Amino acid sequence: MQATQCLRPVLGGIALNGNKDISANTDLNNVTGLGTYRCASQSIASTLVNTPYSGGGFVLIVSSAYSVASSFGVQITLSHAGIWFRTSGVAGWSDWHKL
Repeated sequence: MQATQCLRPVLGGIALNGNKDISANTDLNNVTGLGTYRCASQSIASTLVNTPYSGGGFVLIVSSAYSVASSFGVQITLSHAGIWFRTSGVAGWSDWHKL
């Protein structure tokens, strides 16, 4: 099964194109707007805070069970090295888990 098929229930209507760039030194805990984001290189990834992967570029997907960003959501990173996910709730973001 392809990753996009596995993630379809989570992604809902979020397109995997039109990524917003993640800037150096960004804290991924603060990336809560629904959509897709792109970390373009290892030089940027190595400066990020609360990231599961700093060895190269990746795509970050932010989704929620609701139609707008809320305190209950999910972040998924896709890279050549794997797929990671974490969830948020009242207590904040969980640890990252590799699939």
